Amino acid sequence: MIRSLFRRNAARTLVAVIIAAGLWQPAPVAAQPSGLPNHLGIGLVAGNDSNGLTGWMPDSKIPWDYAYQYLSGGVNHGWATWNEKGQFALYYAKAAASHGYIPVFSYYNLLYSDGPCGGCNEGDKDMAHLNDPTTMKAYFDDFALLMKRLSGGNYDGIQGFGQTAIVHVEPDLSGFAEHAAQLDDPTTVPAAVASSGMPDVAAFPNTYQGFNWALLHLRDEYAPNVILAVHVSPWATNVDIGSSSDPSIDAAGVGGRTGAFAAASGVAQAGPGTSTYDLIFTDVLDRDAGFYEYAQNDPHRWWDRLNLSYPNFQRWEQWLASANQAAGRKPIMVWQIPLGNQYFQSENNTKGHYQDNRAEYFFNHLDELRQIGIIGLLFGGGGGDVTSYNDAARDGVTNPASFCTTDGVSTGQVCNDHPSSVADDDGGYLRMMATQYYANPLPLLADIGSAQTQSANSGSSSSSGTLVTPPPSVPLEVDLGATTVEPPVASPGQDVTLRQDTISSTNSTVIVNFEIVDAQGNPVFQAQVPDQQVLVGLIMSSSTVFTLPNNLPTGRYALKVGVYTNDGSQQLASSDYAATLTVR
Repeated sequence: MIRSLFRRNAARTLVAVIIAAGLWQPAPVAAQPSGLPNHLGIGLVAGNDSNGLTGWMPDSKIPWDYAYQYLSGGVNHGWATWNEKGQFALYYAKAAASHGYIPVFSYYNLLYSDGPCGGCNEGDKDMAHLNDPTTMKAYFDDFALLMKRLSGGNYDGIQGFGQTAIVHVEPDLSGFAEHAAQLDDPTTVPAAVASSGMPDVAAFPNTYQGFNWALLHLRDEYAPNVILAVHVSPWATNVDIGSSSDPSIDAAGVGGRTGAFAAASGVAQAGPGTSTYDLIFTDVLDRDAGFYEYAQNDPHRWWDRLNLSYPNFQRWEQWLASANQAAGRKPIMVWQIPLGNQYFQSENNTKGHYQDNRAEYFFNHLDELRQIGIIGLLFGGGGGDVTSYNDAARDGVTNPASFCTTDGVSTGQVCNDHPSSVADDDGGYLRMMATQYYANPLPLLADIGSAQTQSANSGSSSSSGTLVTPPPSVPLEVDLGATTVEPPVASPGQDVTLRQDTISSTNSTVIVNFEIVDAQGNPVFQAQVPDQQVLVGLIMSSSTVFTLPNNLPTGRYALKVGVYTNDGSQQLASSDYAATLTVR
């Protein structure tokens, strides 16, 4: 049993069950494509040079799962011209595989190809190129070349790669295509497919659906070893889940529309004689939120790490889970995650050292991500001057004065009060968290995509007259999610909110115990939060408010957290150093 150290009125206890209405259902995904790790994988953008693929990554001694590279520049003068006979992708894939990394290519060529509408905005240019026969003939030829170089065959006298590789198709195109569609129907978006004159795709209709089927056919014909991924964008329905502060947005409804469009585009609906897409990719932001705020005067890109105001992480997860459900529950990879953090002093919102909170949130909520079908996290910036995992700024170890900010938090402050000891522009945050993660990587959920609930009533019979066997009971397991102390630096007499996220394998009621201890392990505060309802697949957040005693010595204190069955007889999860509190 848990023994209380303080009288019941020693603190004001707040019980906050943060379960957004209609939040995701636990949805283990369809079968994992062969050749991918059986745990949640981590990767990063990396050039084929000493700053990435052949230097920093192997030198880190971290067993990364993925390395990714843009293939861009346009089909008339892009990646296929970077090396003789279009071998750039082959060289990259071989270099990645030599270190044990799965190569990932973001194929991003339609926008920058030669074609009509040269002065148009990005979306109009994509649609104009998509419907231009000359541009699309070159496009399909270019994509077929990529498949040949990644295949196990020999083409043009060049032996292909032949191992597992991922190709991520046109990151923004699906969003613009949904903008152009009537009633979210990909067959209403014109595209030059059969009319392109490329013989391999002559059987497919001149629509955006036909475009996707054509790419799938080229993969099937030349490189079945390649895992093909479609992109879903949080802004595809003209409602931007990633930036809107509107609390009335129906995230599940918006996600359902995006997922249905993807399903009909080739994720679930196959073309004549084709396969379907294997993975879903999505993104959160192409540059650090601090870059947008302090370099571009746009402060609206932050997500609330406490999930109390909008935009926030849980609403994005709700959107993504709904999109994936509508698309047929394929494995998901989150791509191009900004590398900024609010942990190290090096992140002071200057060039190369901008803050963000997405990397921090994701590393502290990995099981939460796994529950909605995410199998991989790919970190990297989408532009210059953003935060990098290496010393791209070439300024060595930097530890400017720490500061506290309200960026990315709806209440309280966040302080970047940890000095860095490495030259990495992110202060070494990715290096540190990946090292910790790979010490005990998180297994993926089992495939139960084919499981069906046949009856809701005990003892009812199926149409064949046989009794339906009830599902086996699931043992109660609880994982700790994010732990927060707000504010993390406080003065005697000040109120401090302690919050712990938990997620459970089955519905139950638990006690969450908070304890503050000093450097010698002596307790200075304890509070129990009983009767916490945890629902399978949903996040439960419990909190308590602690008023710092006026005579509390300055220094750093540790927060210990424990989760127990509601009768206190069994400990389900615990952490002796879940977070820190600094008293000044």
